[in-house]
Order: sequence, then structure tokens, then C-alpha cells
Amino acid sequence: MENISQSTYLIHYLTLVRSGIISIIAYGITAKRYALQNISTTSYTTVKCATKTLASASDCIIFLFLGLVLIEEDHYFHTGFIISTILFCLVFRFASTFLFSFLVNIRRMEKISFKEQFIMAYGGLRGAVGFSLAMVIKEEAWYRELFLTTALVMVFWWFMASHAIDDGCPLVIEPVHRLN
Repeated sequence: MENISQSTYLIHYLTLVRSGIISIIAYGITAKRYALQNISTTSYTTVKCATKTLASASDCIIFLFLGLVLIEEDHYFHTGFIISTILFCLVFRFASTFLFSFLVNIRRMEKISFKEQFIMAYGGLRGAVGFSLAMVIKEEAWYRELFLTTALVMVFWWFMASHAIDDGCPLVIEPVHRLN
């Protein structure tokens, strides 16, 4: 299974000049239907826990990288640009989420609720992708420092805001099935 997903990535990225990540997502959606029916409950729990562990490790690596960039890179702090970027991201993320949810709800049997739409809109505003895109700007570009600073402020803004609305629940660890 892993070789097929790697092959999908390589074929799309190297030959078709398409996004390799999108090809892996499409492969995962397609393979999920067949893979879940062919693995045991124990294997499913193992895969689920391993995936959660990898996701947590990836988050840690991203925030370590953010911290290093915060210390090592030069920054240009332009208050007007940063505030307008945050406002535009807020407005357009919420507007597009509500618009597309409305369009999807026209044909759906089970409608997306307002609360779910709000969670989708707010949850997608973390900024790690924007920060990664700002990092790949060539060092000679005059706007690189401005974009990096703005992306860092966005990431830390959403990090602080997400903890402000946290419900205070501790991490819930799902029980693992033990073999006796």
C-alpha cells in the first residue's frame, strides 16, 4: 500500500507536473474504502494511533521550525500590512466557507450546520501553509522579510486565539485493545 501511494506521488509530481500532495489525498480517499474492510480491529487501532502520533510530531516540527525562523531571520514589522492581512484572511475565509457550505447544502440531505461551518472557517486559519510559502520566497526579494513577519504573526495570532476558545478539556486518550 505504501509503495502505491509513493508511486502515485512520484507519477503526479514528476511526470504530470501536478501536486503530489493532492494525488496522495485522492489515493487515500480511494484506498480507504478497500483498506478498512481488509484489516482487523487491532490493525485499525494501530494505524489510527500511529497516524495521530505522526500528526502530533509534524505539528511539533512545524512549531520548532517557526521558532528557529523567529530567532534567525530578519523581520520587517509593518503594522498596517499585518492587520489588513489578518482582516482579509478572516473575512474571505468565513465568506468563502459560508458561501460554499450554502451551495453544498442545496443538494445535501444532511445539511452542514452553522456551528460546523464556523468550525470549518475558524479551524482553517492556522497559517502554517502560508508560513511555508513565505519561506520559499527567494532571499533577494524585497518583500520576503515582510511576508515572513506577517506569516509568523498570523500563526501566533491563531495559536493564541485557538487557546482562548479552548474548552479546557484534557487530552482524551482512547483505550487500546489489548490482546490477552
